[in-house]
Amino acid sequence: MNSLFIAFAAIVSLFASLLVLKGLIRKDFCVICASVSVTWLGLLVLYWLGAFKESLLIALLMGQSVVGGYYLLEKRVPERFLAFRLPFLLSATFGAYLLVAGASEFLYPFLFLLALWLAFGALFLSRANKKAGEIFGRLLACCKKW
Repeated sequence: MNSLFIAFAAIVSLFASLLVLKGLIRKDFCVICASVSVTWLGLLVLYWLGAFKESLLIALLMGQSVVGGYYLLEKRVPERFLAFRLPFLLSATFGAYLLVAGASEFLYPFLFLLALWLAFGALFLSRANKKAGEIFGRLLACCKKW
């Protein structure tokens, strides 16, 4: 059977089940996000066990979860921390990549992300400085003025 069809069927089945469960437990969560996440988690375990070969499909579903996490972050953190959107998004992408590809290409991306976090952290800490404050303001406005 087609892998994409299986993934879609799993997502739709989980969506229906989790929608019912959400009503029963009275907990707020995104049913679509949970359905996609549970699907790629299941497929990832099957991939690790050698029972599923479609790493591209897993990666696409993981990408949806990364973007969902990004949007969740935007809603939940104080505005000043939104300056860290790019390092967060790239770190989440790196984490998803490692889950599928393994740690064979770990060092250089990790060091790059560490440097990026340090640079953004330094800018964050020096945002009271006029020039740094202007750059910091542009970081905050980067995704809301388009």
